[in-house]
Amino acid sequence: MPTTKRYSRKHQSDQELTDFIALLKKHRIQPKKRLGQTFLFKRFISEEIVRLANITDRDVVIEIGPGLGALTRPLAAQGAQIIGLEYDMALASLLQKVVREPTVEIIRADALNFDYHNVFTQHATQLKIIGNLPYYLTSPLIFKLLKARSIIQGMLVMIQKEVADRLTAQPGTRVYGTISIFTQLYCEVEKKLTVTKDNFYPRPKVDSEIVAFTMRGKPLVAVTDEIFFEKLVRTSFLRRRKTLLNALKATDYFNRGKEKILEALNALDIDPQRRPETLSIREFSTLATHIMSD
Repeated sequence: MPTTKRYSRKHQSDQELTDFIALLKKHRIQPKKRLGQTFLFKRFISEEIVRLANITDRDVVIEIGPGLGALTRPLAAQGAQIIGLEYDMALASLLQKVVREPTVEIIRADALNFDYHNVFTQHATQLKIIGNLPYYLTSPLIFKLLKARSIIQGMLVMIQKEVADRLTAQPGTRVYGTISIFTQLYCEVEKKLTVTKDNFYPRPKVDSEIVAFTMRGKPLVAVTDEIFFEKLVRTSFLRRRKTLLNALKATDYFNRGKEKILEALNALDIDPQRRPETLSIREFSTLATHIMSD
């Protein structure tokens, strides 16, 4: 995988930070720690995100967490229909007043519980998802969006760097897990830009990564039963430090008994003593199919 770009504010003027803090004071906005609010204030990075998004006037874009509109206006300048989902009532109210572009709609909404299918139905076109995902909601929100993948063309989101590492992790690595498998099963995932913590206010404790998701036309490997496949993967990683066989014990071996599971593993030449983190997506898929066919 190509090395991602890295952008740091070191050796750059602090004027943008000064101006941003003044803007917050002007509108009496206090970043809310309970919401994990941290705002990107570097214009260069906003412009780079818009460039990477490759927006056209035919697109319908859902922007998650527009904050003070750092991305909203440059996105709207591309001619696309922009729907901003802002959970913070004060920020949503402010954006509704100051963002005047006719193609922009700001909604006070929780992105985790938002009805994306309704927007798809209204516009009859697949959606593009863009935004700075709240750190505490990143994983559940990605899983939510993966469930809606049939109506999503692609995503370009800023997330914690450590989560980006998990998304792109390979079998046998420490950070490989459930989110790695489901993301790679349904999407091509690529790290695009590392954004260091000194480009945000308040300054977070970790760096961020801009990650692009391109929805696959079909899953990376064939999955016979998605519900059972998901159950198998999640059960396995709940006890990732145990052997695969012992991890599956938690479900009483899917009501098939230990011997049947051992037969399935042996038939696929999968060592029962391997840890779940060493299995590839293809191995999980073939194992799920074999167990289901029993």
